[in-house]
Amino acid sequence: DELSKLVPADRIPQLRTLFAQALAGKNFDVNDVAAGRDYVGAYVAFVKYAEGEEHAHHAHHAHHG
Repeated sequence: DELSKLVPADRIPQLRTLFAQALAGKNFDVNDVAAGRDYVGAYVAFVKYAEGEEHAHHAHHAHHG
């Protein structure tokens, strides 16, 4: 699969989980602010994980902590 060429194998299960969570919320009721926030939160979590930002963020705090 194409994903395995781009992402380390140990990150794929969590990446797929986060993607599924974001995708599940994409058709939220636009009049439901809480649902919109949930969707955006899930999307941001997926994107940050996909970009590896959560590792850099933790490493940055560990260095300065």
